[in-house]
Formats: sequence, C-alpha cells, structure tokens
Amino acid sequence: MSPRTTKPTAVPSSQEEAPLAVVCKPTATDATRDILYVYEGELHVIAVSPKTRGISLRSMIVQQLGLKLRPAAIRLIVLRKEDGTWANQDDADTTFGVELRYPLPISKLLPQLGEDSDMIHLRVESVARRRSTPKDGNLNTAEEAVNRYNEAMSKKRKATEQTVPFSKCDKTTTDDLHKYITTDKYTQQAEKLPVQYVSDIKRDYAKNIKARGVPWDLSEHDRHVFIESVLVTCINAAQDQIDGEFTDPEERKQNSLTIRSEYEIKDAALAGVGKADWVIKKGNRMVVVIEAMRCDVTYAKYQNIAAMETARCVNKMIRNSWQSIKGICTDFQSWVFVSRDNKSVCMDDTSVVISNTPELPYNLLNIANKVYGMLVHL
Repeated sequence: MSPRTTKPTAVPSSQEEAPLAVVCKPTATDATRDILYVYEGELHVIAVSPKTRGISLRSMIVQQLGLKLRPAAIRLIVLRKEDGTWANQDDADTTFGVELRYPLPISKLLPQLGEDSDMIHLRVESVARRRSTPKDGNLNTAEEAVNRYNEAMSKKRKATEQTVPFSKCDKTTTDDLHKYITTDKYTQQAEKLPVQYVSDIKRDYAKNIKARGVPWDLSEHDRHVFIESVLVTCINAAQDQIDGEFTDPEERKQNSLTIRSEYEIKDAALAGVGKADWVIKKGNRMVVVIEAMRCDVTYAKYQNIAAMETARCVNKMIRNSWQSIKGICTDFQSWVFVSRDNKSVCMDDTSVVISNTPELPYNLLNIANKVYGMLVHL
C-alpha cells in the first residue's frame, strides 16, 4: 500500500514492508478523541467530540479527504474483531467489520476510543463501482459477475432447459461460483435479545411443541413453523432497535425490515432460478434463508449459496460492502450462517443441543442472538 508523499508520513518500522502511512496529524484535545481510519491503503486520523453522531462523522471524513462525493456514497466499517480486539496496520484493509450505525453518538459506537493508540477504528469504503481486471476475482461490474455466474450454473443445465433450479446445485457448482474468491470460517456476531423477545421465543416454542411435538423428528412443513417463529421474533426485536436509532420517518422507512416467504429470485439474464423459503430485506440488502431437509443441511447450503449469488447479480451489488448479502440455512437443529463480501464467503456452523422437553434447548437462544445480530447489523 503506497503512502502519499504530499503529507507527513510515519517512519517505516521495517525495510521489507512499510506500515500504513499516517497522512493526518492527531489533533485531539480534552474535549475530543482521535479516530483512526484507513482509506485506500492510507491511515488517517480525525479528532471528534464523543457526542458527535456517526452521520456527522461521515460528512467530516468526506470533507477531510477532499472527496467529491455525497456522504451517503461512502460507508464507515467498524473494525472491531469477534474477539474484542481491533484492527491494526497489518490487517486494517482485510478485517471484516460491520457498518457504523450513523444515528448514534461516537461514545456509543466506539466506546474504547483513546485506550490504545495502535487500534484502527474504521475503514472507509466507497460504493462507487470500478471495473476489475480480467484475472481479478473481485468482480466490480454486474456484467462480469453475470458472465461468471452463468458459466458456473450452466454446467448443470440440460439441453432442453432454459434455467437451472437452485435445487440442482451441489458442491461442484459452489466451487465454480466461488472459483475466484476465498472461502473461510467466521463467527457470526451475536447481539443479546431484549428480555421481552426472549420470553416470546420461549412461549412460541412451548406452544409449537404442544401443537406439533418436538421439532427434531417432524416433517419439513412442521419444522417450518419453528424456524419462522425465531426469524419473526428476531425481526421484531431488530426493528425496535432500528426505530430507536432513527427519528426521521423517511429514514425509518428506508431502514425497515420486511420478511417474505417463498420469495423467487430470478432475472432473465441469469441461468439460475429458484425460491428462498424466506428473504428478509432492508432496502437493497437481504438475508436469504433456506430451510434444509432434516439432517441434510450440507445439501441445502449449496442451494443457499446459489440463491445468494443470484441475488447479488439481480441487485447489482457487486461493489457493496460485505454485509449486503447474508444467508441462513437451517433444519432448526443445525444453523449455518453465511456472509458474502466482494472477496470471500465465510460460514459459521452452529447446532442446537437436542431436548425432548417443552423447555427451550439451552443454546437455541445463542443461535437466536446470532440471527438478531445479523439483522441489527444488516
């Protein structure tokens, strides 16, 4: 990553690889805190009051960088890792993160400001699309993505077929779809459900068991009710959280969560077509949810990936930040969380400890917290 030469830079600690260049001097006072952020390989610092809201910080960063962009044309990604540590100069460009909640003050968004001078708090990402090179797996135009998508999906298409259903996708299809990106494991960030929604999950679980029996041996149709109950409760909880962050009615509307069942994902330009059991939408972002047949989550996971890749092409989100498309695949006992960014796809496999009593399995709430966390940060 090359430093600018027009502003002061940090002295490299190694002759082999120079760290990110600091192109702005710290200016913090007793009333402000320094925020370190990385943009296009360069490390910047800006001093703000802890009372400053995220939406104002975004405007300040646009002004500081001299960008000829509207503030809404950039995203601020919080670089706090799953283990509670923060990114540093070695991994600031690659660390996964979640987008800043712009309506909240900095004191709530970045409570550890000032504790460690080496921590890098934010990564600035532009949503403007730029064309990639032919060998680059990070596709930046919808046209390129569609071509590679169709190439992978068409291998499953018969001569008499116009499209390929997601149900035909297997490991080979997935490998072809992800040929130019990396695959890895991650831990889906959990957020603790508010107490009233924990009570709702427990009540609905007991009610469904009374009506249908324990879910582990039920048909796909009956397990559908258990899964949907968790999804809807987490959506309601996340919506309450979102409503509390936005006071403007139009902003609330733009950030509202909706759920649609049997949602068809297709486009005339795409070789793949199919339905997701549920799609949870927030603007142009979505979580694609596929219900697996009992004890067959692996197979359903391939369908989920095909649906997610299709959605990325349909919505032309090739350069959107990594949290724009997410997925869940579950038979209620096993839950697979999928996060797809523009360079990699990561998965988190979690299982419920089976219980044959009306009481909620003790770690189902952990899974619900992950669903809630995914929706809150969507």
